[in-house]
Amino acid sequence: MHTKTQITVNSNIEDVWQTITDIEHSSEVISSINSIEILKKGDSDKVGLTWRESRIMMGKEAFETMWISEISPNQYYVVLAESHKTKYRSVVSVAAISNDKTELTMEFTGEPQGAFTKILSTIMMPFFKSSLTKMLHQDLIDIKQYVENK
Repeated sequence: MHTKTQITVNSNIEDVWQTITDIEHSSEVISSINSIEILKKGDSDKVGLTWRESRIMMGKEAFETMWISEISPNQYYVVLAESHKTKYRSVVSVAAISNDKTELTMEFTGEPQGAFTKILSTIMMPFFKSSLTKMLHQDLIDIKQYVENK
């Protein structure tokens, strides 16, 4: 499963980047995140940063452990997670449109591991993908509002 959403933020790329990479405080920015618990500090670029996130998904509280696997400052970072026999990969990226406008993009891929998980994923994918895309887009709206109201 793959989905992607984006939004234009009326701010410079540096301010958007600062907000999206401040993982420790993302529950103050994104309304569906209940809490963040840092499990492991990353290197100076945040590669290896590992956290446990609690958020509301489809009306229920869900917990996931995630980590930053790759980062290119002021361009993108990659977050990986593994849960319920599925590997998840999210790419959060920024691109300057002008000095005071930034395109913010969130891309998500879920890859089921194992025959049963693949079958179940095929059946449930149309329902889950729509909800997931809406949730990711709401995350972007929350980030946009936070950055623009700083």
